[in-house]
Amino acid sequence: MKNLLSVSIVLIISLIIFNSLGNAVLDNEDRAQEFALGIDNTAFFPNDNGLAYHCSDFEYFPIQNCIDSFEDHSSDNSLVIYTGNSQLHGINQPEKGLNSTSKILYESLQKNKNKVITVSIPNLNLQEQLVLNIYLASKLPVTHLLLAASFDNTRETSIRESILPALKDQFVVKELDKLTFGKKILQTYGEKDNSGNDLSIEDDNLQQKVEKILDRMLTSIWPAWGMRERLRYRTIIEVYQFRNRVFSITPNSTRKKIPARYSDNMKSMRSLLEFASNKNLKVLIYSPPIRSDQKLPYDLNEFQQYKDDVRTMTNELGFEFADLQYVVPPEYWGYVDDTNSNTGNVEVDFMHFQGEGHAFLASEILQIFDNIKWLDKK
Repeated sequence: MKNLLSVSIVLIISLIIFNSLGNAVLDNEDRAQEFALGIDNTAFFPNDNGLAYHCSDFEYFPIQNCIDSFEDHSSDNSLVIYTGNSQLHGINQPEKGLNSTSKILYESLQKNKNKVITVSIPNLNLQEQLVLNIYLASKLPVTHLLLAASFDNTRETSIRESILPALKDQFVVKELDKLTFGKKILQTYGEKDNSGNDLSIEDDNLQQKVEKILDRMLTSIWPAWGMRERLRYRTIIEVYQFRNRVFSITPNSTRKKIPARYSDNMKSMRSLLEFASNKNLKVLIYSPPIRSDQKLPYDLNEFQQYKDDVRTMTNELGFEFADLQYVVPPEYWGYVDDTNSNTGNVEVDFMHFQGEGHAFLASEILQIFDNIKWLDKK
């Protein structure tokens, strides 16, 4: 009886917390998917008169929008897929002007009827970048891959729930199965999602039909139920921030390489380059900008080794690498406010810069395109 009472109390408390978080998200839907950026940043996803060319795994800017916009793009012109983390959509101090690298590249390339589709996802690791690019290549007439590959994201691992459905696509499965690390991804994630559910079950399976009906019913009477994925992500971020406050971890704290994760991510990068080579795609990988007026949050030797590793790998496979670490001047970076920081204090933002900073990054990328004649089709 005592155990039953304890379980009941825990369940009630959990439901109260779940509902409170759900209401918080519902009360501010525009911020729900930007909370990880903080109020000094905003997520900017430009479009061309309703034509989506910058997407994410966010509910309001789904990847499918970009696919729908460009699946009929002419194969006579170049189609660039540009992938990276939140640096591509995060604008620091947006009141100084909204602009993005994706917008500038899109407007420049379309003058010659070429197109660039940008897909940016917070903390996108290289394993996810592998799956994402193969999936996009299965849906679009891709000719070029532009990869923003951050050293910071080699500390991340696994395939998040929003990308897992790509592993049900037969083209993706077939291509991953040809790649050494692709096989590992299929073995690890190809049959089950993060909840242990079998992804190989047919869409018209009776169990799935019943679950969808129950989901709709619960969502209609309890809106927080329909926001479980967002709430899960929000909870993870808040636990992460709590941990950092307890242990006084700041943006300036040195983030050491995690050898096993680093190895998996670098193997994923090699597999992506092998895929591109097999499909006769051009690839440009760059190490993203990071502010230069502060002590870097990395072991400098490990950071340099990462860039050397990427450069060596790209050269071996006949592709291009650029180190864009210093492209954005210090005055165009910003800060994270105290209410959204990891420590409760105003913090330096090493990842996101102002709209004008995006102009510097886009200008450098376009210059590289011209210098190496990158947009010329093979």
